[in-house]
Amino acid sequence: MIHFNFPPFLARLRGSGYFRGVPEGKAWLIVAALMFPASLMPMASSVLRVSSPLFRETFGLTAESLAWLSMSFSIPFMVLTPVYCRLSEIVGRRRLIMAGCALFLVGVTTSMLSPRFSVLLLGQGIQGFGVAGMTPLGMAYISAIFQRHERGKALGTWSSVGPTVAFLGPLMAGLILSFGNWRLTFLLSLIMGVLALVVVIVAIPAGYSNIKPEMWRRFDWLGVLFLACWVVAFFAFLSSRPITGVPPLQDWRLGLLVIIFLSLLIWREKTAASPFIELDLYRIRSFRLASFGATFRMITMGCTGLLMPLYLADLHGLQGTTLGVMLMVNPAAMSLMVRFGGLIADRWGIRRPLLIGFSSQILVMLALFLLPATVSLWGLGSILAIHGLGVGTMLAALHRTALLDVVESQANIAAGMYSLTRFVGVAVGTTTAGVVYQQFSTWDFPVLQAYQNTFLSFIVAAAVGLVSSLLMIRSDRQTGHA
Repeated sequence: MIHFNFPPFLARLRGSGYFRGVPEGKAWLIVAALMFPASLMPMASSVLRVSSPLFRETFGLTAESLAWLSMSFSIPFMVLTPVYCRLSEIVGRRRLIMAGCALFLVGVTTSMLSPRFSVLLLGQGIQGFGVAGMTPLGMAYISAIFQRHERGKALGTWSSVGPTVAFLGPLMAGLILSFGNWRLTFLLSLIMGVLALVVVIVAIPAGYSNIKPEMWRRFDWLGVLFLACWVVAFFAFLSSRPITGVPPLQDWRLGLLVIIFLSLLIWREKTAASPFIELDLYRIRSFRLASFGATFRMITMGCTGLLMPLYLADLHGLQGTTLGVMLMVNPAAMSLMVRFGGLIADRWGIRRPLLIGFSSQILVMLALFLLPATVSLWGLGSILAIHGLGVGTMLAALHRTALLDVVESQANIAAGMYSLTRFVGVAVGTTTAGVVYQQFSTWDFPVLQAYQNTFLSFIVAAAVGLVSSLLMIRSDRQTGHA
């Protein structure tokens, strides 16, 4: 096996001692290696966001239909996130990460060569299938090799790669769009996927997973099927017009399927001998509240993720490099704060980062509602930066709280369920934003007012997140973790 020298910037972050027989230097090297597969989703998201105005133009899409381009990635991602975690107990985390990278490359290639919108949807779905396990498997890896008092720092360091890539991705995609067409932007994801696969093979040693091959026969495949059917039915019900032609939330057939599949899923997971979703985890107050708060954090982010590229294109005429520069402001600010937020959570508890994060989301959505069409790009960029600073500050605090009271034997499935609920949030935000904006457009609101009213409606999600953070702070104090 090829060995790398320990990265100097990580050497300064080294903690003390060993955990489960993993030397501290090797533990931080694993963190560095895990950053590469963790970068695939933000890179794919960056390419999608910058190119979305051109997708709309090329394929003649409405905001509702454009939301389904994101959903085609998100649905397999959400369904398979907990599945990856369960499968890691059968085949190992490292093997699953490598398989995910390979699938991601297939999806990127399909998207790049797509002749029709339906093929582009397929390519996005394969990408979502491939990267579904990167976040929970990374969280589980880090939780397994770091002591509790160092996890916040480790998770914050690892989590910082997402905002960093999301910061650089729009700029690079915008530069490519200035000289070519949207197909070439997928080269960024292709290169990143190859790098991730190579780094995992070379730098992450085998043997840090507790593999139980006999679980293959007992795996809850029926539960996976029910979850997949429920997720598809739920989001089709939320945004039914592109699917069945019926206005959102009005197709009773889809609504009935949502109830049926949810009931079957709950029944299955309560009666299965080895359920892949441990519903009892929601009895843990810290896990339940962190999952709830993270979901509403992502609902608000899903709204801005879908609408901001269209807002900049429609109201400010931005495209190419300029559009990429504006879209990198939010993740750039977020990347500056992610690790710092983790250090704050370790040292002073979760109170400060959570209050800062959710309060900033409320203020940003209110500011976007009040902005006039004449606002300068500097003013708009400042608002996007504030949003990034706020959501970056609370990211590691939510991760830390979610796994804080989970026993090590359940770390894999807890990380998967936590990630599932987070990305249900971003999918709900994306879908709902498309539906709400489209509705305001059909009511003949001016373009600016349609955007403003949509942003205003999402203050509710940010406010619910703030309430959940107050409950988490109370729980943290009661258990003595603050």
